[in-house]
Formats: sequence, C-alpha cells, structure tokens
Amino acid sequence: MHSRSRSRSFLNLALALGLVATAASPFIATAAAQDDEETPLGEQMEELQSGLRRLRKLVTKPDEKEATLEILRAMQGHGIQAFALGPEPPETLPAAEHAEWSVNFRRQILKVVDQLLVVELAVSEGRTEDAKSAYKELGQLKNAGHDTYQPD
Repeated sequence: MHSRSRSRSFLNLALALGLVATAASPFIATAAAQDDEETPLGEQMEELQSGLRRLRKLVTKPDEKEATLEILRAMQGHGIQAFALGPEPPETLPAAEHAEWSVNFRRQILKVVDQLLVVELAVSEGRTEDAKSAYKELGQLKNAGHDTYQPD
C-alpha cells in the first residue's frame, strides 16, 4: 500500500512538472552551463545547494520543523524550475545521444524533488531518524548528478 501511494504521488508530481514545463517553456531559455550561477539554471541549482546547507543543521531539530518545511518546499520549487531549464549537452557528446542525456538530466532532477518530498514527510511526521537518512540520500543524489552533469 505504501509503495502504491508513493508511486501515485510520484506520478502526480511528474504530471505537475510536465504541466509546469509545458506552460513555462516559451519563456525559458536553455542554460548553456549548469554550474554557471549567472544562468537561470545555475541560479536554481545554487538555491538547491544553499537549501541543502541550511537543511543539514535543521533536519534533525524537531523544534525547527516549520523552518525546515519552508526550506524543503522552496527547494522543491527550485527543482521544478531546474527541470524545465535543463543544461545543454556537452559538445563532446555525439548528437545522437543528446536527447537521452537531456531526458536523464530531467529524471535526475525528479529524483531529487521526490527525495525532498520524502524528507518533508519524515519531518512533518516527526520521524527524525528517517529525515536524517533521507537527507543523506539527497546528498548522494546531488553527488551522482554532479558526477554526470557537472564533470570537472
């Protein structure tokens, strides 16, 4: 039952993201580089990073529940905006692989937003250890995304 509920929640999130992306697409320019803070995507990613830093200290403090939830919801919004922006594929990537690369970036962002929802639910329900564990998974998702989409 819990798995079915989470799947339904994820599908609803994906549908909402699709609607937001469709509605916003005429107004959004594709960012040239994910890590460039001067691009719209870079700004969203920086906000996500900033939220992660602030959450690190709050996620295990039940007395900071409202502030934690506010940060989580703001991060979800930044994730949704990043989903719609997406970076350009690297110039070294063959053109035939551009679509897959772009779709996988958006999948990675959906995973991050979904994990933010997992943290939110744990915090809302007062499950501190679950919130802490879910927060650690966010860090792993961030690292995996950076390894793929922001290689040095």
